[in-house]
Amino acid sequence: MTLADPPCGYSAAACLKDGATGFTTTELKSNFLAAALEGQAHARTAPVHLGSTTQIRDCDLTSDKGRRVALLRCSQRVLRPNG
Repeated sequence: MTLADPPCGYSAAACLKDGATGFTTTELKSNFLAAALEGQAHARTAPVHLGSTTQIRDCDLTSDKGRRVALLRCSQRVLRPNG
């Protein structure tokens, strides 16, 4: 979870539409498939939904040997100023 949340956040920030002031993560679901006990892990995110009030993206974690370690889905609420 610690590895997947930052790339999802950077992706959300990069996809904010005009008028948005930021975002907050509302849900982070995970499915752990294997252990990565040594080496590096890699995170790749892909948007599933980029709406004006919510964003949803998937994050795929793999080991440096290419083995899938976890699948995550992150939901963010887009923040806008009052008024």
